[in-house]
Parts: sequence; structure tokens; C-alpha cells
Amino acid sequence: LKGHNQMLQESDQLHIRATALVMERQLTRLERYVDSMSQLQQLEDYVPCYRPIPLEKSSALWQQSAILYCQHQQITLQWQSTAIITLDSELVTQVLENLLSNAARYARKKITVTLQNSWQANNKQALWGLILVVTDDGPGFSQESLQKATVPYYTEQKQHGQHFGLGLTICQCLCHCHGGWLHISNTEQGAQVTAFFAAEKQ
Repeated sequence: LKGHNQMLQESDQLHIRATALVMERQLTRLERYVDSMSQLQQLEDYVPCYRPIPLEKSSALWQQSAILYCQHQQITLQWQSTAIITLDSELVTQVLENLLSNAARYARKKITVTLQNSWQANNKQALWGLILVVTDDGPGFSQESLQKATVPYYTEQKQHGQHFGLGLTICQCLCHCHGGWLHISNTEQGAQVTAFFAAEKQ
């Protein structure tokens, strides 16, 4: 398709070249769509690499990422953290950045990020791990989104642009890989997403 499209773009007829340009944009979107499907499959097979994470260094790096997302949207950031434990730092970072990207699109003026250690019940078993909570002061999740936000390719946006509705799906997948979970809710201020990552058993 791309080869034939390139040939059409070299046509002497203006309307054919114009049509070919429209086709090229759709082909690019199809490529991104296929890549996203491949990424989901790879994430499902991901095995976390647990390492002890220094509190000051990792928290500072994650905070820098959060600041960048918020500064771009001119949003105030509140950052709260406690001790960090043995986790897959890269996996936690990807979840944090996905959640920040979502929050920055909908926040009006503020995003709050909270990191803390906690015991969590899971299938009648208590797990020790890291709780990551990202809250924004936007309109919050609709009732439909509360049920479907983690479904692959679900989005309420009419114009998808670069977003395929995979951000929360990826976050949920990564949390599950890390022995944890993802919870979506609303607060009085706006939307809230809570991610839990189980620590490596000592």
C-alpha cells in the first residue's frame, strides 16, 4: 500500500496527489495502530526486574518527569512521597508517565502525585508494595469511562489524534505484571487513578 501510494503522489494529476496524501495519513495511523497491538502483547509477557530503589534518587527522577508534564500544560504539581522499596523502576516510571500524560490533558490547574508504602489485600493475601496515586482537578471520569477506561482502544474523544485509548490499558497490564492492580475513580476534585506495585518478596 505504501509503495502504490508513493507512486500516486508522483502523479501529474493534482486530485490524485491530494487523495494520495490523505491515504498516506491513514496508512501512518494504521501503522501506529498495529504497533500498539504488538506492544500490548509484549507487555502481557513482561517480567519485572526487581531492584532496590534509592529513595532520594528515584523520587527525584520521577518528580522531574511530573514537573515536565505539568509545566507544559501550566498546571501546578503537588508531590508527596515516602520510602521506596524493591521494585522494577522502569515499569513504575512508565506507569507514572502514562498517568501524568492522561492527567495533564484533563487537569484545569493542578495535579497531585502521592507515593507511599502500604499493605494491600489481594485474594485474601496481604501484599507489601508501593501505592502510586495521581489525581487531577479536571471533570473526572464519566460513568461509562469508570467501567471501560482500561478496555483496549476505548476513548470518549471524538478526535483521537495520537491517542488510541491505550494509556490506562498499558498501566493496568504493567501493574498486573508487577503483582499489583490499577483502580480508577473520581474524587470531589476530579479524576483519580491508583496503581499498586507489589514489592519483591525478601
